[in-house]
Amino acid sequence: MTDYALNTAFNSGYLTGNELNITYLIETYLNYTVTSDELGLIIPEVINVYGSGKAVEIAGKFVKAPSVSKFTTTGQSVQGSLYLEFTIDGQLAIQVELDDIDVFAVISSSNGAIFGKISTASLGTIGAGFQTTLGMTADEFLSQVQTSVDGYVAQANDLLQKGVVIPSIKGIDISDIDIKFFDGYLEAGISVSPAFWSAVSDFLVQWKQSILKKRIPVTKYSSIKDLIYL
Repeated sequence: MTDYALNTAFNSGYLTGNELNITYLIETYLNYTVTSDELGLIIPEVINVYGSGKAVEIAGKFVKAPSVSKFTTTGQSVQGSLYLEFTIDGQLAIQVELDDIDVFAVISSSNGAIFGKISTASLGTIGAGFQTTLGMTADEFLSQVQTSVDGYVAQANDLLQKGVVIPSIKGIDISDIDIKFFDGYLEAGISVSPAFWSAVSDFLVQWKQSILKKRIPVTKYSSIKDLIYL
């Protein structure tokens, strides 16, 4: 995986201006449903206002500038800006633009486990247009969410220090992955079996079906170039 591959993908996502249905991606590929209980672990006010067990829909898009990732021998960095909307129980609860997000992490593998450390996980600053039904200012929101992220990063680093086995996703097992960082790219290798390729096939079929269901009209785009970005 090269810097070029990631950065051209980020650039395409930014240039389209398309909004991603993050809830759909989480449910489809991770088989996980986000509710007010999960979001409340990061923002307790969610439970106070909306209660427990309420459906949460998350949408987002790249803003300000294309995100940028860089691989080095010491790890991977990612910088970018995201616009996010959280709709809870049918009501737009949070509308926020996080500018200049900064993340740096390094991982390695040994004996079927992943090791590493997330040394930087900054949410940056909040852009104009922040709105919420939770009774919080932009500064209060950023401070609280950053504090929650810092806590979960500390927990993640504790697990990464001990070693984490990667769970299978959609039947795709890469628990024996071998990972190495280089300047400009990440190298990874796994041992595969017929069952692995069968799971990959099923995943690609589901992905194709989900794209076809969107039925995006060609007239929405002004050129073939726009369609290529899509």
